[in-house]
Amino acid sequence: MTKIRKLLLSNVFFLILLATAGCSERSAPPAEAPAEPPVGQLGSSVMPLHYQIELDIDPSKERFSGNVSIDVSIDQPADHIWLHGKNLNVTDVKLLQDGETIAATYEEKLDSGVAEVSLERSAAAGEATLTFSYDAPFNTSANALFKISRDGKSYAATQFQPTGARQVFPGFDEPGFKVPFDLTLITRTADVVITTTPEASTTTLEDGRIAHRFETTRPLPTYLIAIAVGPYDLVDYGVLPATGVRTRELPLRALAAAGSGEKLEYALSNTDGLLSVLEDYFGTPYPYKKLDLVAVPESFGGAMENVGAIMYDEYLLLLDDNASIDQRRAYTSVHAHELAHMWFGNLVTPRWW
Repeated sequence: MTKIRKLLLSNVFFLILLATAGCSERSAPPAEAPAEPPVGQLGSSVMPLHYQIELDIDPSKERFSGNVSIDVSIDQPADHIWLHGKNLNVTDVKLLQDGETIAATYEEKLDSGVAEVSLERSAAAGEATLTFSYDAPFNTSANALFKISRDGKSYAATQFQPTGARQVFPGFDEPGFKVPFDLTLITRTADVVITTTPEASTTTLEDGRIAHRFETTRPLPTYLIAIAVGPYDLVDYGVLPATGVRTRELPLRALAAAGSGEKLEYALSNTDGLLSVLEDYFGTPYPYKKLDLVAVPESFGGAMENVGAIMYDEYLLLLDDNASIDQRRAYTSVHAHELAHMWFGNLVTPRWW
């Protein structure tokens, strides 16, 4: 073999070694990248099935507290779960599965309220329960769970659309997730307390406060849950009679700030006519067990179609004998609009905004 040929073969062998080394380096599995928080929809790898929510609400204070359990379905083994929570001081979080407890940590990752639950070890595919204990500030504008002070009295109300619920409880705060809720609200003794469903029971606690437990909701998205707590005037209008479409009576009430209840008569007395027209139009009965109208003691821009407890600016509900034609027309137009939402938006809900 000539010297030149040996040199060429040596160079070729060297180049093959380099190429092989390069291929080996490129084919090695890359280091696992940290999971990135979703900036849009959460996805369907973890789905809520049912919520149990207990909130301790005293509007005279700066903060409220909560204990929440969320039954979830996990489609593949996971060591972290993305959900929503904003400005929540979570003091305890864990996952319960198959009789075992998996320790976890909670961290808000995005300003939008996307949060991560990191598990100490992976959860298996299947059903599990996430539990949270936390506290959070009342909002001071008409969003999330907000407080209002008027004439020395403190009230609370909610406005969850579109993403206010995540400031009140951890969860899957998207319209496509529709599941049942069980709510318990712990309040001052004299407070009026309403939410989406009728009250099921009350318990007096050792400190004298009242735990109000409410009936399980129909499957709902988070943004349609409603809460009002405080020294409201509560006007019970009795029941609306059954109709040719609705075979059951419907309880109807309205709430307003203390001293304003007498101005709710017009709004209550005209609700039956509007609702009956809508039931005839849709050909199906009003879908929920009761209807409360709430004149919120702070303007939040109109009205909100929460299931079973519609929130309104006071202008739209508080009408006396001197109410103008324009105010009566505004009441009629907006009230009919919000009642129609009980079917479109509430009973039938888009998957995304």
